[in-house]
Amino acid sequence: MTTQLTVATLNIRGLPLKGTRVAGRFAAIAAELDSSKIDLICLQEVFDYYHLRLLRQGMPSFTQVAYRPSLAGPRGGLVTLSRQPLSDTAYIKLPQPSRRSGLPVRARVNALHSGLLAVHLAGSRIRVLNVHPAANTDGDWSEHNRFRQLQGDQLTALGQVVKANMATTVVCGDFNVARISTLHHALPSCHAPGLQLQTDSSDPSLAGQEVTAAVSEFRQPSEAERPKRLPSRSSLR
Repeated sequence: MTTQLTVATLNIRGLPLKGTRVAGRFAAIAAELDSSKIDLICLQEVFDYYHLRLLRQGMPSFTQVAYRPSLAGPRGGLVTLSRQPLSDTAYIKLPQPSRRSGLPVRARVNALHSGLLAVHLAGSRIRVLNVHPAANTDGDWSEHNRFRQLQGDQLTALGQVVKANMATTVVCGDFNVARISTLHHALPSCHAPGLQLQTDSSDPSLAGQEVTAAVSEFRQPSEAERPKRLPSRSSLR
C-alpha cells in the first residue's frame, strides 16, 4: 500500500519575547497551517508551554501533538503536530561543545537546546525526525570556522540515529547549515549516508539558506511493499 505524507517544517522563532507580538504572530501561523493540506508539521523553538498552547488552540485539526516535556516547555523547543496518529515519541540530545571549543559562552548555552525529536506514524514503517542543531552565529562557512567541529559532530550523531533504524525516515527541521558550507555537501555521503536532500531549488530566494528536509530509506523492501518517495513541503519558512 502506498503511503503519501505531506510534511512541513518551520522555525517559529518564539524568542526573543519583546516586541514580537507573540500572540498575533502565533495565531497567524496556526491559522495558515490549520487551513493547509499538510499532514504533519515539525516546529522548532517552541520554548515554553504558553507558545505551545497558542499554537494548539489555533490548530484544532492537528489532533496529535508530540514533544518531550521539560520544566519550561517542550524539550529542545521541538514539537511535531500531525493529523495522523503518532507513536513512539523520543527526544535525543545532540553532542555538546566542550569548554575548550573556543565558542563563546552564549553559543555553548544555546547548544544545550540542540536535539532531535523522533516520532513514528502509527501502524506504518515511517519515522519522522524533527532536528535542530546548533547555529553558526558567526556566519563564517569556511573550512576551519570555529563552529565546524560542533556542527559536524551533531550532524554525525543525526546520521547515526538515521542508520540505527531501518524504517523509511523523513528528516526535517532547521539544520542551521548553509548550502555553501562543505558540511551541507558532505551530509549525504559522510554524516548521514543514504540521505537525499529535498530542498526547493526552484526558488532563487532560498540560495545559501539552510537545509530543510531529507528523506532516507536504508532497508531495501520488496517491490510489492516499496513505498513511493515521500513528498516533502518546506515552503513555510
